[in-house]
Amino acid sequence: MEVSETIKESRALTRARTLSTRSQNMTRIGFKRTSPGDTAFTLIELLVVISIISLLISILLPALGAARKSARAAQCLANQKSIGMIVSIYANDNREYIPYVYDHGYAWSINSESWLFTYGGSDMKKMDCPDYKLLYASGHTNYGMSQHVAAAPSWGFVYRRVSSILKPSKVVIVADVMYEGTNIYSTSQFVIADFMSPEGGWGTPNLGYRHQGACNMLWIDGHASAYKDILPYNSEAWNK
Repeated sequence: MEVSETIKESRALTRARTLSTRSQNMTRIGFKRTSPGDTAFTLIELLVVISIISLLISILLPALGAARKSARAAQCLANQKSIGMIVSIYANDNREYIPYVYDHGYAWSINSESWLFTYGGSDMKKMDCPDYKLLYASGHTNYGMSQHVAAAPSWGFVYRRVSSILKPSKVVIVADVMYEGTNIYSTSQFVIADFMSPEGGWGTPNLGYRHQGACNMLWIDGHASAYKDILPYNSEAWNK
């Protein structure tokens, strides 16, 4: 019996030593026991986390800002394409004639009796460029129509047919406009022309290059695009 008990004690002691050795080895390679207090972040660790978050924000914010600007520019192009569809419907109903920009007191984007609202409805009054929400007292949009293709009889510009435009994909009919002067009733708010382009002969430049350096333009063939080049007074886009 004494020998048997001695053997048992020896085996128990051996197991205890083995477990102790394993515990020491696990501690060396990082598997150490932790108390509830050991799981808290140190001040240095918190500062590192905050620094990483700040860095990520500084990287992401410009990208988000650029994405928002691109979205506004896309909405502006969609607005102009809608106007292009209405121009096309008007032309189909009126023997291919392009609608007027101004006709004896009626401006295309101001008067509720104009062709824009007759064909497009009251929603046209809300069609502002998202990047330029200057609320004019005269109540029209932030887009101008070219008097070189759209009629302005009282100014000496006659009605034209769509078929008379030889290069419809290169002739502008509607574009972003801007007006920063003191006279908010200026007619330059709803019309564009060669003499109001940035390189025009006279008058106030009113093309709005506000979409990250680009001016959105609608062309006679119905497509709309961002135009970054300066449009000179002798450009074929004016169809003079």
